[in-house]
Amino acid sequence: MGLTRLVPPLIMAAGVAVALSGRTAAQSPEPLDAARGTRIGQALTALAESGLIRPDDPVYRKGVRFLLETQLDDGSWHVRSRAIPVQPYFDSEFPHGKDQFISAAATNWATIALTWAVR
Repeated sequence: MGLTRLVPPLIMAAGVAVALSGRTAAQSPEPLDAARGTRIGQALTALAESGLIRPDDPVYRKGVRFLLETQLDDGSWHVRSRAIPVQPYFDSEFPHGKDQFISAAATNWATIALTWAVR
């Protein structure tokens, strides 16, 4: 694997290390734990796909625990949208109202990371 292919996963790995610095979802002072969970989902997926971290690695398992702690009862992750609306709102029937599109993306990333853990 060339260095240019390694750099993005290594940057993601640094993000995982910071995000998983020993705090659980309940201990985190950040109000948008699900948003942080989305970044963890993206990072874990990149690390698993690159082969830099195996899903049975303790760091990966810690990320999985965090994702499961922040998952809502309906199975989704809610992320508040910070984007300026550029199109009229319409309901796609995904939970979280006007936050549904970013929340759907967050749920996708978290789910992909969780599927690596059960392969």
